[in-house]
Amino acid sequence: MISTFSYNDTIYASYVQQLAGRFALDVSGRYVHRDLKGYFISPSDPIPSARTDNFVQAGATFDYFIRNWVYFGVGYALLINSTDITPAPGITSAVPDADYTKQQMFVRVGLTY
Repeated sequence: MISTFSYNDTIYASYVQQLAGRFALDVSGRYVHRDLKGYFISPSDPIPSARTDNFVQAGATFDYFIRNWVYFGVGYALLINSTDITPAPGITSAVPDADYTKQQMFVRVGLTY
């Protein structure tokens, strides 16, 4: 093996709906199954490892169109990662925890043309 590579399987869905002429709702979700091969846990680790990550992402935005070309909105995003990262056989070094949950809430202003 001469490099790191991965297999990625992704499912994505999005729904956008205009409401009452001036409002827009966008809801989306994504699932990614990533199977990494041949990466090294640390520079001193001579043996390639394998790792599988499962990402789940969901989000929603709600926008108000002040004019046809400018909008103001709010949004929410959720990202969850679950992994089975383990050291290669014979390696006793500690592996950092790569599982996480991230949440974001945001305000946005945009222009369309």
